[in-house]
Amino acid sequence: MPSTSAVGSVFLVHFWLFQVMVAVPTFVLLLIAAKADLDDWRLDTFYVLAADLIAAGLTAHIILITLSELWLPAAGKRLTFWLELAKSLLATAMWIGLVADAKWNYRRNYHGGYWDWRHRWDACLASVIIPCMVFYPATIFAACAYWCSRECPQQRESGEEGGPEERSEESERTPLLRDEAC
Repeated sequence: MPSTSAVGSVFLVHFWLFQVMVAVPTFVLLLIAAKADLDDWRLDTFYVLAADLIAAGLTAHIILITLSELWLPAAGKRLTFWLELAKSLLATAMWIGLVADAKWNYRRNYHGGYWDWRHRWDACLASVIIPCMVFYPATIFAACAYWCSRECPQQRESGEEGGPEERSEESERTPLLRDEAC
């Protein structure tokens, strides 16, 4: 039977692959939209171009972090937690930007009126599924793995590394409730 850390690492690797499969098409579509905005360049379309490029940049950062996690299999639980938290914050920032754009920029019609205000608002509300199902579970799992793997402060001070099975040959003078002190 595999250990829980092996199962956890397999879980995270599969989540990372799923995150890349979601982020790469999003990145490509945002770059295609930015190219279309650049081809039809006018001063009043600058906001649309900037919004597409900012969202593409956030998506590129998510892809970069995920690929670095895949290429660093020996990364510690603390680093994994912070990288997952960064990806979740980037995805949340992108989602909040989409919601703010749809809510307060309702007079602007993107790409010839195809993305009017109602379509953008519905898409933003439906897009809450992406951060909640793709990024937050991996962050919660990495946080639990990090916080559960922290050593007991008494063990850190005394320099003890082993668990109860390694300390089974200790003398009878050892306190019986020593493990419960943590």
